Amino acid sequence: MQEDLLQEARDHFNEPILVGFDLCRCVGYAEDDEDCYLIVNVPRRGLVWHTFVGGYTYLTILKSQDKCGEWNDFTRLDSLLELNGIPKVKEMIILNETQRPGKEDSVRLDHAVQEGTRSVEDLHPGTDSGSTSIIIAPI
Repeated sequence: MQEDLLQEARDHFNEPILVGFDLCRCVGYAEDDEDCYLIVNVPRRGLVWHTFVGGYTYLTILKSQDKCGEWNDFTRLDSLLELNGIPKVKEMIILNETQRPGKEDSVRLDHAVQEGTRSVEDLHPGTDSGSTSIIIAPI
């Protein structure tokens, strides 16, 4: 695992971020044999693997808005995500797979996050956990 990228994902876990023009919530980190990814939860689309190469913007600068008190822009965007069905999750998703999951697996993973599934077998029945490592870990 790329520890520096994993730590960056941990630093922004559960925060609102921009991916392109979409407001998303950062919920995890993944790697496959080709790339490293941020796992983001996008309103009306669910979980999406977005490459760590770029195209995303952390909104950390908005955290320093003290003038507005509780209702600064960072808090407002966080609330907007919750109102659009993207609440904060309790545990960060960390995936290390030899192959990126297909659409069916992504939907099942999205359901697993909502239901708190923890095992590889729950997501990939009959799969040898040696070939697919799925960790849903507390930060």
